[in-house]
Amino acid sequence: MLKMSNLVGCEVRITWIDVAHTPDDASLEQLINEPPLELVSRGLVIHNTDEILIIASTTGIERHQKIYRDSTRLPRSYIKKIIVLEVKNEI
Repeated sequence: MLKMSNLVGCEVRITWIDVAHTPDDASLEQLINEPPLELVSRGLVIHNTDEILIIASTTGIERHQKIYRDSTRLPRSYIKKIIVLEVKNEI
């Protein structure tokens, strides 16, 4: 079984909570009752600690250096669910 601490190098699908933006003319009641915005992102885990998880949606090599594009840095407290899609050995 794969431990969550060993996610670096895995392709994952993450469900997470984002900030909910409301209209400028929202009432206090609307602001209080605004449901959290739940998003789903997919990518390669390139960094994983107890505090943050970073995934890259695109990887490549430029000038002999691996680069990461479309990266998302998620505080662990924002993450609701992680599904491992594929286990890879290298990042």
